[in-house]
Amino acid sequence: QPRSRGLGDVYKRQVANGTAYKDMNLPTQVNIVTEGNTVDKAAVTWDTASGNYDPSVLTEQVVTLNGTVTCPENIDANGVALTTSITITVSAAGIVGAPTPSVGSGTYTENQKVALKSSTEGATIYYTTNGAEPGRTSGTRYTGPITVPGTEGQSVTTTLKAIAVKDGMQDSEVKTFTYTINIPKPIVKLSLIHI
Repeated sequence: QPRSRGLGDVYKRQVANGTAYKDMNLPTQVNIVTEGNTVDKAAVTWDTASGNYDPSVLTEQVVTLNGTVTCPENIDANGVALTTSITITVSAAGIVGAPTPSVGSGTYTENQKVALKSSTEGATIYYTTNGAEPGRTSGTRYTGPITVPGTEGQSVTTTLKAIAVKDGMQDSEVKTFTYTINIPKPIVKLSLIHI
């Protein structure tokens, strides 16, 4: 009866972020080496509980799964524990395009209306105008141009911070735009009338 001498190959996979174990096309058989080379494959069962893969983490992850190899009936396992492992590299999810404004940072002499957009289709933008960091749970959801107001005779500075988000992707970086509105006071001319 042929006896097992061990396992061949180191198994590796690269998959997209968010891929479930069942969709990773893990090998169902592995290469084995037997005396006389009579059998070169054996079934493998992967223990997905042994991995620490978290589909909600959007950055790159490397996960190692342990597998138990079942020898064909005509092979004596020869007292060798037939286990193997597979290393899976889970690619980082794409990053959402950062918000861009219709009006750039700067100093203006009248109120501004600032429209925001992201190059990522279907992204949602959140913003703040009080200097706080915007996010999915903080800030205001962008639905249309933002009014940046000034006051006559004063210099008013507004800091607009915005982030773009989309499920299944990494959030964009937070972008900061600063607007200073200097609305001049109207000049009143007095005319003196001599009588």
